Amino acid sequence: MSVAVVGMRNGVVDQKIVNMLTTALSKGNYFTVIEYHAVDRVIAEHRLQLSDIIDAQTAVTVGRLLKSQLIVKGEIVVQKGQIIGIEGILVARFVTITSQVLDARTGKTILVVSEQGRSYAGGLPVDVTSGGERRRDVLGIKRTEEDMFNSAIRDAADKVAVSIIRAVYGKR
Repeated sequence: MSVAVVGMRNGVVDQKIVNMLTTALSKGNYFTVIEYHAVDRVIAEHRLQLSDIIDAQTAVTVGRLLKSQLIVKGEIVVQKGQIIGIEGILVARFVTITSQVLDARTGKTILVVSEQGRSYAGGLPVDVTSGGERRRDVLGIKRTEEDMFNSAIRDAADKVAVSIIRAVYGKR
C-alpha cells in the first residue's frame, strides 16, 4: 500500500513532522512511502493548496498524481502548560501529533489518530543539600530544549505510525 505524507503548513516544525512521520511509516515494510520531495514537487507544480483542512478534491488529485492510495497529514500541538520544570531546569517536554489519514481515491477521511510524545531531560530530579541549603536539581544528562522538542516529536510520530499500521492492517 502506498502512502504520501503531506505537511499542513510550510514551516520548520511542519517539515520535522513530515520527515519523522515518513521515517516512522517506512519502518517494517507496511507501506511504500512516497518521498516528501516528490510530494512537494507535485504540489508546487500543480499549484495545489494544502491548507489546514485538505479538501476531498485536493486529496484525490494528489493521490492520482503520486499514485498513492493513502494521504497522511499531521499537525502538532505543543503542550506548553505541561512542561515540567524545577527551578528553571526543563525536565520534560510533551507534544501531541494529530494525524488524519485520507483515502486518496475518494478523498474521505478514514482515520484520525492523536498521540502524545514525551521527552525527558535524562536526569533525575532530586533534592540536593549544598552549603547547608536544600534545593531541587537534576542529576544526569541535561539536554537542550530543542533536543527534547525533537525527541518528543519523534516519540509522537512513532506512536502515530504504529496506530495507523494497526488500523489499516488490523494488527494488535
